[in-house]
Amino acid sequence: MQNVASSMYSKNGENGIIYMFSNKQVLEDSVFTRNANRGEYVYTLGSNFDRIYLIESGSVVVGTIGADGKEVISHILGSGQIFGEYCLEEPSEANEFAKAIENTSLRIIKAKRLKELMQNDSELMFKVIALIQEKMNALHKRLINQISMHAQNRVIYFILELGKTFGRKAGLETLVMNYFTHQEIAGITGSSRQTVTTVLNDLRQKNLIYFDRRRLLIRDLDKLEALCQA
Repeated sequence: MQNVASSMYSKNGENGIIYMFSNKQVLEDSVFTRNANRGEYVYTLGSNFDRIYLIESGSVVVGTIGADGKEVISHILGSGQIFGEYCLEEPSEANEFAKAIENTSLRIIKAKRLKELMQNDSELMFKVIALIQEKMNALHKRLINQISMHAQNRVIYFILELGKTFGRKAGLETLVMNYFTHQEIAGITGSSRQTVTTVLNDLRQKNLIYFDRRRLLIRDLDKLEALCQA
């Protein structure tokens, strides 16, 4: 991944597919499963697009291709999140790509079928709207931070949100696997690569984080949040 322009965070929560479909018969009749390996594209730009995806486990990045031919990431999504929902309006060619950033389990439903179910089930309709609204709220929060925070704080905030969203607790510490490169973080946070490197090295020297090419270890989320707020 390169030239990452913006990021949208998901919340770890109840499994999206169970949250949406309380009717087990509907789940069995209409929804099928697909597994995507780390680095595998779920769909590519321009492919036929007529289905909605829910992340059962794992994580996915969604984005497009910039004028320079590099990937531009617009969403970083985790367990319980939905993507591909824009084809609910009208199936068409995909105007984005989706790629697994770790081994991921997906549940998939055709857009036409989901629309039929939503027309007869107001509870399901509101659940779908809530999942989409969650993404929009996260994007809005992200844009506000881009405007109001200094570059250094944007980097710290990104690390904090990464830990909250994708981290696995180990005592006071939080482990994030499949860590982003400094250049990717720079693109996500609207900072320079040099700023990212400086901030991360400073956090490591203060023993607030440890990182290598594949993982990020946050020593204490509360201390990192306090630093971000300061």
